[in-house]
Amino acid sequence: MKILITAGMHGNEQSALLAVMKYREMIAARDDLDLDVDFAIINHYGLFNDQRNMRETPQEKVFDPNRMWEPVNIINGWGNAASAAEAIKEKLKNYELVIDVHNSPAISPCVVLSNTKYARNYVEFCNKNGIPFVAWESNTPTIKQYANEVVKIPAFTVELPELNSSQYSNVLTSHQASFIDRLVEACRKSDNCMDLPVANRSYLDPSQLYWKVKAHEKGVVEMLVELGARVKTGDPIAKIHRLPYGFFKKNAQPVATPAETVIAPVDGTIMVLDNMVRDKTDDICWIQPDVDLLNVEG
Repeated sequence: MKILITAGMHGNEQSALLAVMKYREMIAARDDLDLDVDFAIINHYGLFNDQRNMRETPQEKVFDPNRMWEPVNIINGWGNAASAAEAIKEKLKNYELVIDVHNSPAISPCVVLSNTKYARNYVEFCNKNGIPFVAWESNTPTIKQYANEVVKIPAFTVELPELNSSQYSNVLTSHQASFIDRLVEACRKSDNCMDLPVANRSYLDPSQLYWKVKAHEKGVVEMLVELGARVKTGDPIAKIHRLPYGFFKKNAQPVATPAETVIAPVDGTIMVLDNMVRDKTDDICWIQPDVDLLNVEG
């Protein structure tokens, strides 16, 4: 299987790049002759300057390298990264699968599915192979969208938990690389992987996209369940500790009301966490609801 894996598309996502390098070591050690993987890194400027976006010279525009994958040529005025993107576009027809690896703070390893005309195919694939996913409304020109829409090959965006420098250990990076390996193996063994970007299904219902659980109070969030945990509607999932004002002595009772308990609004999986509520409308966590395609027409 001929695969292209990209990483470091956003320059401040170095742990995603490290996971991909670890995956490269894993498959090299296995010497798997049936697996032909190429790797591409576009945003060198962002990686070496710890910036999401890029502009390699003062004359170039500042832009997001994962928002420039338009069907038309976009080299003029955008500089080196756009030139690299155009070169990759020319080569994508030679691949059978594209995986674009990113990282985010406090996220459970997953693939991010856009609610396009291929969404049900991808959800069905993930459910069948036990691949965690987050589905959302997005129509941005990413490399995943370009591979699906223009080249008509399957493509995935992978989101891995962000690691800080003290966590760049062999154990943790190998754990992240194993998620990439798990996805690749699922694609290799699937009978219908190449049919994923075929519009023979339909969009997901909005209720099947991820739910943002909102706060009703400001404060510090104490999660009662772990990232990646399965929850049922009505389960307690977090407490919001309201912060007292002013000073108080060790034995004094702080002037604060009891913590608010937050319950799950839907059956699903905790995929993204936050740890501080700065406003009453801030997100506490994201829950990807269970998606049962057998019971939904489409």
